Amino acid sequence: MVRRNYKITRQQKKIRDAFVSERTVEIIPAKREFTDVKTKKLRVAAYCRVSTFDESQSGSFELQKQTYTERINSNPDWIMAGIYADQGASGTSIKRREQFQQMLHDCRCGKIDLIIVKSVSRFARNQLDFISIYRELKALSPPVGIYIEDINLNTLDMNSEFILGIMAIVAQGESEQKSASITWSVIERFKRGIPMIPTHNLPVYTKDHYGRVMIEEAKAKIVRLVYDSYIEGMTVSEIASFLMTSQVLLTRI
Repeated sequence: MVRRNYKITRQQKKIRDAFVSERTVEIIPAKREFTDVKTKKLRVAAYCRVSTFDESQSGSFELQKQTYTERINSNPDWIMAGIYADQGASGTSIKRREQFQQMLHDCRCGKIDLIIVKSVSRFARNQLDFISIYRELKALSPPVGIYIEDINLNTLDMNSEFILGIMAIVAQGESEQKSASITWSVIERFKRGIPMIPTHNLPVYTKDHYGRVMIEEAKAKIVRLVYDSYIEGMTVSEIASFLMTSQVLLTRI
């Protein structure tokens, strides 16, 4: 018993002495087994898309391209792999987007490491298209990632597939809802006699303040005169000469 207590006391003393006394510790530097290797620069591309050629969207389209060009070129770890841009292309189908298809081709050829896109809906609004493309790019050797800006997510991250699956479902739902709303609007307009007919290319027709198509009688008289004259046997040149002699206004008719 006495011997056991002695051992315990001696062990405790050693521990105390280790904390109290300052010991010189020899530090052995680690060996450099590997030489420094410069990190490979990523070949980065960007994809932009707007669905119409409207002036407002055209401005946004150009802004997207210029912004991505500046961002990629200003990053010392990136190499510009291209700006792929589709204007007047719907997000519901990827087959009609020429630049998008070219981008996928370049990925398969090993020319791109990372794609930057503003949102899931800019990339694809069809869930099946998005998931299949995402998985194909990830399975390439080396894999190609998609960086989605608005959710700050890289598809090469471990949890990306679960998150992107949810996002794709939401994007597809929004697209289907918008399409259904437009279809409903067109049907309701036709029910009320308000067809979706642009009259700016139909000079004899106009619209009233309710949106109903109406005939402009002043212009319609000239059109009727031309047709009646042709039926009566006049040639096209004779009709044109008659209209010029009569000083009939021919603008947009």
